[in-house]
This record gives sequence, structure tokens and C-alpha cells, in this order.
Amino acid sequence: MSQSFIQPAFLTKGDKVAITGLASKIDYNLYIKPAIERLQEWGLQVVTGQSLHEEWFGFAGADAIRQHDFQTFLNDSSIKAIFSARGGYGSSRYLDKVNFSEFRKKPKWIIGFSDITAVLSQVAALHIQSIHGPMPKTFFQDKTGLSLESLREVLFGELVGYAFEPHKLNRLGHTEGIVFGGNLCLLAHLLGSRSDVDTAGKILFLEDVDEYHYSVDRLIVQLKRAGKLDRLNGLLVGSFSDMKDKAEDFGMNAYEIIQHWTQEYDYPIAYGLGIGHEARNLAMPIGRKVDLLISEDSVQLTFLNEEHR
Repeated sequence: MSQSFIQPAFLTKGDKVAITGLASKIDYNLYIKPAIERLQEWGLQVVTGQSLHEEWFGFAGADAIRQHDFQTFLNDSSIKAIFSARGGYGSSRYLDKVNFSEFRKKPKWIIGFSDITAVLSQVAALHIQSIHGPMPKTFFQDKTGLSLESLREVLFGELVGYAFEPHKLNRLGHTEGIVFGGNLCLLAHLLGSRSDVDTAGKILFLEDVDEYHYSVDRLIVQLKRAGKLDRLNGLLVGSFSDMKDKAEDFGMNAYEIIQHWTQEYDYPIAYGLGIGHEARNLAMPIGRKVDLLISEDSVQLTFLNEEHR
């Protein structure tokens, strides 16, 4: 049975949060200023890292600068949440040098996706919850506002669950488990590292962007060979965006590839969920226990809150 995860305290108005550059560089005026304004509308105080004004090749400053910002906010007990400004690449370059001892004493929410899957997986390895969801660079991509609102609801403890449309490839069933996952490429990249997470008994979710179909196949095979798909309680498949080739070039699309490599298992699987690199990117609280019901009519994902400590 999966070990329960510590749930950081939900945010309340007046809390202080931080935005910092964990990976690639970002345009401060274009993305950070509007994000700060929105967080302030939520009643939050916002502080920012030096990395948001730095540039070292494609990164938000040299590794040492990004690591220092992250460490500072992890150690500051007045900070209740840390938003990565964007993904891109670079968070795993310094991750092993980060000291999580103060963070473990007083956990806080860490939010991001894409490359930040590395950080979220490291937090999950410590059995602490985090949030896979919109970052300042993507705050306003979903013109309906649903994705950003879902993030607010997770942070303030208001999220009850999601209902998704059925998909023809879904495998029906009812299960419970701790939800974990993120970017497929990053999850494969983390295998064998200290950020690797035991997936036994968990409900895994996957998404990816900008890959060839053969690469998706290779990444899924890698997870399978590493035993990451063997003992799941369920699987959630989000968006696979901007594929570099056509499905017919490989012979299967991304969803069919996943279906092929999971056909021997009997756990429920849902496809086409609004999680990933599309405008619709609903917040997923990693480490939260969920109830998953996949029927012919819908996919119901219900989040089960636990006492934080």
C-alpha cells in the first residue's frame, strides 16, 4: 500500500508566496507582472527571485543563481508556496545540491509542470504533496480561466474533483490511489536518480510535448522495463501536443502506443484528459489520494483531502 503524503497547509488570504526561475529564462514584463497581479487579486503577497531577471544561455541565470533562489524560498518559513515561473529545461541540473531539510520540517506548496516534473518528483520522493499545474508563463493560456481557477482551488483547499468526457480507448473501472506523474520524458529521465518515485499502488498520469512518435514509444517502453507500469492502481493520460511527425509515420498515435504497452494490465485507464501542454492544463495535486471512476459516460476524479501536518 502506498505511503500517505504530507499535505502542506492550504493558503489563506494574506499568505506570502514566491515566484522564481527554476529552469529556462522568462520575460518578466510579459509574464511575471500579470501573474503577480493575479496572485495579488487572490489576496496573496508575492515575492520574486533574482533569477527572474537573469539570463545564462537559455536558463534563468546560472545554476547557482537558480539554486540559491530556490533554497532561499524553501528555507523561508514565511513563504507558503513556490511557483516556478516556467519550465523549459534546467531544474534537474542542480536538484541534487538542494537541501530539503527545512522544507521537510515545514512543507509548502511547489507548483509547476513540464521540466518542473523533476522537482515535483523529488518532493514526492520525500512523501510531500505538490501541484502539477499552470505556471506564470501559462497562467492565461486557457482563455476560459478554468485551468487557473483549478490551481486556485487546489491551493486554497477548495478542489473537489474533475469530470472528463469519455474516450474510445478508455478501460473502464473503479479504483483509489495516490496520484503521481507528470511529463513522460522527465519521468523516464529521473529513473535511477534520488528523485525516482515508487509507482506501486499509485494512479499515474502522463503528458508530453514536442516528441516523435517513436520517442513516445521508447519512453513508455523504458517506464515499462523499469517496472513503473506493472503495479499501478490506475493510469491517466493527458495531452501529447505538437508531435514532430505524423502517427502514420510510426504506425500508432501517442494514445495507441500507451494502449499497446499497457494491454496486459487490468487497471482502469483514461485518455484525453485536460492535463499537459495545451491551453487546458488542470491542476493536479501530486501525492493526493483520489477516487477514480471510469464509466462509459464519463471519467470522475474525486480528490480526498487529508489532515495536513
